Amino acid sequence: MNFRLATENDLEEIFRIASAWDVNHVTDKNEGFFVSSFSLAYYQKAFKNGHLFYLVTIDGQIEAFIYGYHNDKIDASTTVNKLIIANFPGTYFVTKQICRRKDSNKGKGATKALYETFIKYIDCPIVTAIVLKPYNARSVIFHEKMGFDKVLETTPFEADADGVIRPRGIWLLAPYKLEMATTYIKKDFSLEALVDFHQSAIMLYTHEDNLNWTKLGLNVTFMFAMMASTPFFMRLDFSIKNMILLVLVGLLGILINWLFATKLKSGLEYMRCHKETAQNLEKSVMRYGPNVPVLNVHHKNINGVSKTNNIMRKVPSLLLIIWVITFFFMLLTMLEKQLVTG
Repeated sequence: MNFRLATENDLEEIFRIASAWDVNHVTDKNEGFFVSSFSLAYYQKAFKNGHLFYLVTIDGQIEAFIYGYHNDKIDASTTVNKLIIANFPGTYFVTKQICRRKDSNKGKGATKALYETFIKYIDCPIVTAIVLKPYNARSVIFHEKMGFDKVLETTPFEADADGVIRPRGIWLLAPYKLEMATTYIKKDFSLEALVDFHQSAIMLYTHEDNLNWTKLGLNVTFMFAMMASTPFFMRLDFSIKNMILLVLVGLLGILINWLFATKLKSGLEYMRCHKETAQNLEKSVMRYGPNVPVLNVHHKNINGVSKTNNIMRKVPSLLLIIWVITFFFMLLTMLEKQLVTG
C-alpha cells in the first residue's frame, strides 16, 4: 500500500469511486452511502481551492480516498457547518467523504489503514458529519472503531442534492479532550434570553458606531472652524501680542484634535469589544439552537477591521497634519511682514 496526496489527474478516478456509493445507487443502506453527489466539476474546484484528497493505492490503482478541508476553508452558510464552527475551537480538519473502490477485492483493510495514516499525517482533531436518516450504519460503526465520538445532532434547513432534508450527527476524533456542548439546550437554560443578549450586543455595537461617526464629524467641524481663522491672522501685523495669540490658537487646534483622536480611539476599542461579545454570543446561539437565524458576524469575510474603521482612525492624524501646515503658514506670513516692514 502507498499513501499520498492526490493530484489533479486523480480527480476523475476519485469521482468514479465516489459515484458508486451515491445513496440512489445503493440498494442496501447498511453498506454505507453518500448523499453529497459531488460532480467532477465540484472536485476540480475544491482541489483548486486547497481542499485535500488523501489516497491509498495498490499496484498503482486508487483503492480508497479521504476528502475534506481544514477549518479555515469551511463554508459558514449551512446549518451543519455553523454548528461545527460554534463548537470546535482552534485548528481541525473536516472530512466530507471517505470511501473505498466498490468493485475491488485488493483493498481489504485499505480504508482503515488509510485513515490511520491520515490521522498521523493531518495531526489535528478531525470532525465528520454522518447522515442519521436513513441511518448510515456502516459509516457510524467504522468511525467509532477509529476512535470517533458522537457529540452533536442537528436537522439542517438545507436539503441535500436530491432535495431531501436529512438529520446529521457530528462525530469528533481529538487527541485531547475538548469542551463542547453535547445537547442543544439545557432545561434550565433560556435560548430566548441568549438571543436577547445577542441582539443587545449588536445594538450596543451599532450605537457605538454612530457615536464614533458623530465624534469624527465634530472633529472635522472644529478643525475647519479653526482653519477659518487663517485670513484673520494673515492680515495681522507682526507684534509680540499677535505672535502669542497665534501660538495659543495653534496649540488649541492641536489640543482639540488630540482630544478627538483619543475619544475616537476609545470608541473604536469599545466597538471591537462589542463585536467580540456579539460574536461569542452568536456562537452560543448557534450551539444551543443551530436552526435559529443569526447574522454570521463570526464569518471570516466580515470578521476583520472594516475599511471605514481604518479611515476613521487616520482622519484625525490627517487633520492634525493639515492644521500644523496651516499654523506654520500663518506664522511665516506674519514673520515675512516683519522682515518687509523692518
